[in-house]
Amino acid sequence: EAARLSATIIERDLIRAEMTREAGEEFSWASWDFSREAEVTRRWQAAKAAALAARVSVIFADTNLHVGYRRELVADLQRAGYSVRYVFFDVAPEVCRARNATRGPKAVAEVAYDKLAPGFEAARASLAQEAKEPGVALEVIRG
Repeated sequence: EAARLSATIIERDLIRAEMTREAGEEFSWASWDFSREAEVTRRWQAAKAAALAARVSVIFADTNLHVGYRRELVADLQRAGYSVRYVFFDVAPEVCRARNATRGPKAVAEVAYDKLAPGFEAARASLAQEAKEPGVALEVIRG
């Protein structure tokens, strides 16, 4: 999809996979070393800065329900002259878990679902509110 749109994708999971490949391994949540998250963040920030400086279309494809992170990113994008479109995939947690069960070693740890699931309703409400701001749009995809 990104190639069809001519957009750069910036996603923490892709960065983790890149770091794991650099170490000669294949990415898996089961073996991921969470002490490396600071490096993931550093690379994410560098990729964001490079994309904004190059003025390319960019997709931030992260699942982060924390409103503070989103607002900071939106502010950075708008300062750089971008308009923002949120795409919210409205998928029931049990559907996500069922899909995840088919992912093999790339499956997301169950603890991540347990941690994120309570935030889904709050995220939906905050996204709807944020989409009322100038330069921000919201698209909801049900699945």
